[in-house]
Amino acid sequence: MAKNEQRSALHISSPHARENEELLQELDTNAEEGLSRQEAEQRLQAYGPNQLEEQEQQSLLALLLSQLNNPVIYLLVAACGLAFAFGDTPEAIAIIVVIVLNTAIGFWMEFQARQSMKALKKMDVVKARVLRDGREQEINAEQLVPGDILLLETGALVPADGRILSESELSIDESPLTGESVPVEKDAAPLKEDTQVADRRNMVFKGTAITNGSGKVAVAATGMRTEIGNISALVSSAEAKQAPLDKKLQRLSHRLIWVTLGLAALFFLFGWMAGKPVYQLVQTAIAWTIAAIPEGLPIVASIALARGMLRLAKRNVIVKRLSAVETLGETTVIFTDKTGTLTENRLTLDTIQLDGVRARVDWKDDGASVRPTNEGASAQSGERKDLPALFFRIATLCNDASLSEENNGQREGKGDPLDLALLRFCQAYDKVMRQKPKEPKEPIVTRRHWLRIGTYGLILTSALAAAYFFAREYWGLGPEACNNIAFFSLAFAQLWHVFNMREAEEPLFDNQVTRNKYIWGALALCTAAVFAAYFVPALKAALSFQTLSGRAWGLIAVTSVVPVLVIQAGKVVAKGYSFWRA
Repeated sequence: MAKNEQRSALHISSPHARENEELLQELDTNAEEGLSRQEAEQRLQAYGPNQLEEQEQQSLLALLLSQLNNPVIYLLVAACGLAFAFGDTPEAIAIIVVIVLNTAIGFWMEFQARQSMKALKKMDVVKARVLRDGREQEINAEQLVPGDILLLETGALVPADGRILSESELSIDESPLTGESVPVEKDAAPLKEDTQVADRRNMVFKGTAITNGSGKVAVAATGMRTEIGNISALVSSAEAKQAPLDKKLQRLSHRLIWVTLGLAALFFLFGWMAGKPVYQLVQTAIAWTIAAIPEGLPIVASIALARGMLRLAKRNVIVKRLSAVETLGETTVIFTDKTGTLTENRLTLDTIQLDGVRARVDWKDDGASVRPTNEGASAQSGERKDLPALFFRIATLCNDASLSEENNGQREGKGDPLDLALLRFCQAYDKVMRQKPKEPKEPIVTRRHWLRIGTYGLILTSALAAAYFFAREYWGLGPEACNNIAFFSLAFAQLWHVFNMREAEEPLFDNQVTRNKYIWGALALCTAAVFAAYFVPALKAALSFQTLSGRAWGLIAVTSVVPVLVIQAGKVVAKGYSFWRA
C-alpha cells in the first residue's frame, strides 16, 4: 500500500463523536494491548514522526547576507564607492569598518539565538507512556503514532491529540490551545459531531498539560494533523511583514537620499551661477553628499539592539531576530479576548474564611502574612495561631500538586492551580519577616541619607583642600600648578567614589559595585579621558594644564584615594549603626 493510501486509511474524522469500540476498530488497535512493535514501526514510517514541521532555516551565508539587507547599508555602500572614486580613502575605510562591525554583531547575535534554540530543543525531549505489546512502556513522544494507547497522569504533557477511553478526575490545562486559564474537566462520553474544539471534553490535545487525575487515551492524530499543528500551519503560511525598525530605516534612507541629493543639486546650481569651475563643484557636491550620510547609525542601532537581546537572554527569553527586540519595545496595546492569553495561568490565595475569621493575605517578597478583616478577629494577624493547624494539614496533605526547586526566585510546580496556590501560601506563610516594610510617607532620601551625603562631601573637600595647601605652602608651587593638582585630585576622587556606593552589609571586595562590569568599563573610559586631557598636546593647551612633576602626580594619587579609604573604614567600623545603612 502506498504511503498516502496508508495515511488516508487511518484518517479518523470526528473522533469525539464516536463510541469507544467504533473508534478502536477504525484505529485498528486494542485498548488493553495497544499496538505491536512491528505495527507501530510501520505506522511511524507511514505517518512520520510526531512533531511539528519547522520552517527551513537560513544557511549561514544567507544569515550573513541578511544583515546587509538594510536601506541604510545600501547608502553606506554607495557612499563608500563614491569616496574611493574621488580619492577620499580614509572616509571609505571608515565606512567599510562600520559595515563590517554592524554585520558581525547582527550575524553573531542571531547565530547565538539559533544555536540556543537548537540546544533547547535537544534538552526538551518529551516522554510518553504507552501500551505496546500489552506492556506499559516509556517512549520518545516523537515515536507516537495513531492507534497508540496513551497513559496520562498528573503533571504530564499531552504529546498528541487523542480520544479519552477512560479517566479518573482528569483535568487538563488547555490555555496553550484555547486561552482558557481554568483547567477543563474531562470525561469519556461521546459528543455531538458539530461540537467546537474548545468544548470537546472527551478529547486531549497536543501541547496541553494534565493538572489533575489520570486517563487512558487512544491517539487519533499526531504531528501536523493535530489541532496545534493546524495552528502552526496557519502561522507559517502568514505573510511576513517588515519589523517597525526596518520600516523606519527604509523611510529614513529614502528621505536621506532625496534631501541629500536635493541639497547637493542646489549647491551645484548656486555654485555654477556664481561662476565656479564645474569639476570643482561636482567633486565638492559629491564629497558633501558622502559626509551627510550617517555611517554611525547602523552600528549604534545594532549595539543598542544587541544590548536588549542580551538583557532578554539573561531573563531566559531568546529572541531569534535582532530587529524583533525593537518590535517588542514598541508594543503599546495588545488586544485579546481570552483571559489566559495574558495571565500567568496561576492562582494566588487572597482571602481566607475559616472558623468565623475572615482574613486577607498580604504577599511580600520574603513571605506572606494574614490580617483579619472582620471585627471579631484577633489583631495579631501575623501569628500562626490565627490559622488553625487543621487548615495547613488540609492544604498540604489533601493535595496532589508538587513544588519543585526555585527557578529565578519562584518555585515552579505541577498540579491543579488551586492546589499549587495553597502549597505556595503554606510555604510563604511559614517564613519570618526580616524587616518592617517602608512607611508610605517616608521620603526616598531621608535625613540619614542627607547626613551621609554631607559627610562624604566633607571628606572629599578636606582631601582636595589638603592637596592644594600642601602643594602651595610646602612645595611653593604657583596657583596654576596647585589648581591643576586640585583638579586632577577631584577628577580621580569622584571616579573612585563609586566604590563607596556599596551597602554597609556587603563584603568589601565582592559587592554589587565591584561585580558590575559596566562600572569597570566606565571607570577605564573616564580614566583614559582624564589622562588624554593632560597628555594630548592640543587638549593640554586648550585646557591650560601645567606640566606636573612625578611628586605632584604622587600627591594626586594619595589625595584621590584617601577619601575612599576613610569612607570604607567608616563603613567597616560603624557597620552596625543605622547612620551608615542604606
